[in-house]
Amino acid sequence: MKYLLFLVALAGCEEPLFGPPTESTCPTEQTLTYANFGKKFMEDYCVECHDSKKMGAERQGATSFHDFDTLFGIEAVHEHIDLTTASGPAATNTSMPPEDEPAPSEAERKQLGEWIACDMPRDMLTEARTLTPGQQLTGTITSPAKGKALLRLRSAVPELDWRIEDASAVAVGEGQSQTAVDYAFSAPARATYRLILTNSGTADISLDVELILFGTVAFAWN
Repeated sequence: MKYLLFLVALAGCEEPLFGPPTESTCPTEQTLTYANFGKKFMEDYCVECHDSKKMGAERQGATSFHDFDTLFGIEAVHEHIDLTTASGPAATNTSMPPEDEPAPSEAERKQLGEWIACDMPRDMLTEARTLTPGQQLTGTITSPAKGKALLRLRSAVPELDWRIEDASAVAVGEGQSQTAVDYAFSAPARATYRLILTNSGTADISLDVELILFGTVAFAWN
């Protein structure tokens, strides 16, 4: 993607590269992640020029430090991406990619705006589980670098207890007897947490677990 400082109109006027903010909002049921959307979008429309491994003329004019081959690079200049490439309620910005390059559809630009508005989650893990009475389900959340996670739990009965504790077994979040949980928390670098789900009732619980991960935060069931 040729990153031009200005687009020159036929009349000789200079049109700025950056449009207005799209004012995109994050959908209530967010599903877009770097894994299922952002990475492919950048590969299809951006990294021909905006690649951290390319130098000099290989970048075809792409501004330094605007590299979209990693999530870290995208996060660093996400506001610029919104102002040049995304679509939302307030604006549809189309100055990127340049006219002579493959371009995303308006629907893809809208998805880009929504993904950015959702803070660019890296991945989303969803799983359906059944817990028998007294059964405990545990998983490990790791954060090599600073990041955050959003835990969503849905069950048909209220006898579900949940807890997230740090390496010292101190709770950073917990709740009891809930059928719906939406809990977001920030994680410092080199942190490890334990997720504990417990059926405190007398009947089986059918449970939907969703973890939305940001930055380098990762999750695995124990």
